[in-house]
Amino acid sequence: MLSRNTNQAAHERDAGQTGRLAGRMDARLPLVDAPGISETPVAPLRIASLTGLPAGAAAFAVVAILCASVMFLASASSYTGATSGILLAAGGAAAVIAWLGKRERGEHMRLVREIESLEDKTWELRESEERYRSLAEAFGDLVLHRDAKGRVIFANAALMEAFAIEPGTLTGQLFEPQIIARCEVDPAMRAPDGFTARELNIATPDGPRWFHWIDLPIRDDVTGEAALRSVARDITGHKQAEQALELARVKAEQANRAKSRFLASASHEMRTPLNGILGMSGLLRDTDLTPEQATYNDAIHGSGSALLALIEDMLDLTLIEAGRFEPKSEAFAPAQMVEEVCELLAGRAHEKGIELASRIAPDVPEKVLSDPGRLRQVLVNLVGNAVKFTEKGGVLVELDTVAEPGSPSIQKLRFAITDTGPGISDEDRGRIFDEFVQADSASTRRYGGAGLGLTISQSILKRMGSEIRVMPAPVPGSRFIFDIDFPIVEAAAGRGTCSAMASRTVLVVSPGKVEAHAIAATIEAYGGTAVIASTLARASAMLGRAAGGNRSAREFDSLVIDPAISRDPARSLARLIHRAGRPVFSVVLIHPEGRAKLPHFLENGFDVYLVRPLRRSSLLRVAGEQRTDLSEPRPVRPDRRPLRTAGDKLPKLRVLIAEDNPVNALLVRTVFEKAGQDVTMAGDGRQAVNACRKLARQGGGFDLVVMDLHMPILDGLSAIAAIRKLERRYGLARTRILTLTADERTQASEETLKAGGDGFITKPVSPHVLMDLIRLQARSPRDVKTPS
Repeated sequence: MLSRNTNQAAHERDAGQTGRLAGRMDARLPLVDAPGISETPVAPLRIASLTGLPAGAAAFAVVAILCASVMFLASASSYTGATSGILLAAGGAAAVIAWLGKRERGEHMRLVREIESLEDKTWELRESEERYRSLAEAFGDLVLHRDAKGRVIFANAALMEAFAIEPGTLTGQLFEPQIIARCEVDPAMRAPDGFTARELNIATPDGPRWFHWIDLPIRDDVTGEAALRSVARDITGHKQAEQALELARVKAEQANRAKSRFLASASHEMRTPLNGILGMSGLLRDTDLTPEQATYNDAIHGSGSALLALIEDMLDLTLIEAGRFEPKSEAFAPAQMVEEVCELLAGRAHEKGIELASRIAPDVPEKVLSDPGRLRQVLVNLVGNAVKFTEKGGVLVELDTVAEPGSPSIQKLRFAITDTGPGISDEDRGRIFDEFVQADSASTRRYGGAGLGLTISQSILKRMGSEIRVMPAPVPGSRFIFDIDFPIVEAAAGRGTCSAMASRTVLVVSPGKVEAHAIAATIEAYGGTAVIASTLARASAMLGRAAGGNRSAREFDSLVIDPAISRDPARSLARLIHRAGRPVFSVVLIHPEGRAKLPHFLENGFDVYLVRPLRRSSLLRVAGEQRTDLSEPRPVRPDRRPLRTAGDKLPKLRVLIAEDNPVNALLVRTVFEKAGQDVTMAGDGRQAVNACRKLARQGGGFDLVVMDLHMPILDGLSAIAAIRKLERRYGLARTRILTLTADERTQASEETLKAGGDGFITKPVSPHVLMDLIRLQARSPRDVKTPS
């Protein structure tokens, strides 16, 4: 931007140059006689005045005439010679005069052109000044030009208006605005090199305003002195928005912390009665209930479990939002995890009459490194949703490897959950991962839930470097996919683990599509051949063609039969074997609830059974090796196994239970007393400390203390500290103290250990967990002295 002073100096410079050129031209123009000067000695000037020639050309002419006169006098003896001399001298003088005149006229025209060019440049400078002045005014930025002493040389109209100054009154005056505050410059608004940029809060007649102020030191072209050119932009609106955003961020963080405190407190209050509901329901299962009572008790337990899952989802969401969720790193078997999740949800799928199956690729590593707990949570959410929204067909869980160039110690695994449910529209795919959102949000929706499962699953996977993708299934339904890079701990065993499958041909007879295709895909992945027959007629035809000598027909080694294929599977099997004309190894598929029919199946032709959902290892061993001994016991659900087995020998311990809630106290006491333990009850922390002091004075102590973390009069942490003090005072062995709390936060565990506790149990407490504590105490008795 050009200042007014700079342009004025340029004008003066050009004007001076124009004046000098004009002076040079004036020196060549005829001169006027000055008064009082004699005319005699200036004959050349007279000639110049008469001829219009410059003074130099006139002087040359005079000299030429004089020379001609001398030649005339010297040649007076000859008239012809004199005449010739005079004519020669005159001609030469005239030629010289003409040449000099032409040269002077050229010089004159050149000077005229230079003057015109300088005048054009001066005009352009004036136009440029006006143009830049207009731009400076149009942008609305404040423009200020001051000399070394701070006096204003130029200030645009925007500055005058901002500070309510009359136009033209600021020039030559000092201008120092009142600065109220300074602020760091936003990196996005940094000034170029050589500039000084600041954010200033300046007092104006309209109140304090924020300006982005830039100063550029310059040197004045005319005076040569240092000057300062400043440009300022009003950013008050930007700063106000910035402050509003910062205030909103602080409020949001405060609200988030308040929400976390509320959820932690609410979860504690909800888990405490839930502990009583689920615990008592578990105890009821070990009593002699009628079938009707057992049904009602199962409903109570299921409702309590659903409420517990909702509470855990709320707490997980709070931890993720607060940024306190960090994935762990443990070695685990991904294939086994997929099969266990399917087994966990198989009962729910069977109740709805749909299929649930898994397919695992042979090259999946045996063990990888990641957070198995969180990954299991994601799979349970996704598979559980698929089961919930599927009414016909089934759900298929697939685990495959993804070939990518990279480190050989890292393997990308792809988890895919495909269902034959109603599917998800394009509109719903973009919002189902939002909090408390469901694809079906109508008041008449058929499916319940809080809409947190997908939100939490997506957040967990993003922390693990992945995300869930939703796409349509090949058939009507939905397909959820996510990929994770796992460090390999133990590589895949490979196809050689079941080499017998390479020579096996299996006929899968099943009306379903999901499970039958998963079985066939697994067999073929390990080198075998599998054919699916959806009806008995098709299966009979395939076996008959092979028995009739049709060379193109396959001869099957094994039959895998779904009992749903007919009303009497055993009778249907006999017909198929008769059609084949030879014995065929036969496998029947059953649900865990259908074990009562096993004797009938095995007595009527079936060689072996497989429990749904099928495990890969069991299928390959039975179909490939045709073994009738599975030798792979199915895991028993924790809520179904008895508290004590026939050979379970438990030591008798002195147990102190400090719990202020009467229902929870009854639950814990009942479990320990059923296990034959000596139980002492305390209703608060002070009673617990007094009970320990009483035994300490007698030279003894408790073997195990289970103490609620939140109790009246004296809380659990203070009670633990007091008990440790008693142990040091009396020189007693260290008692194992476990806190009982509904708070799953890491802070609760850290507080327990810091106070001197040995661990904590999260409510709701399973009776089996309490029994395991007794067994643990028997393996590691109280034999460590507490340091004094």
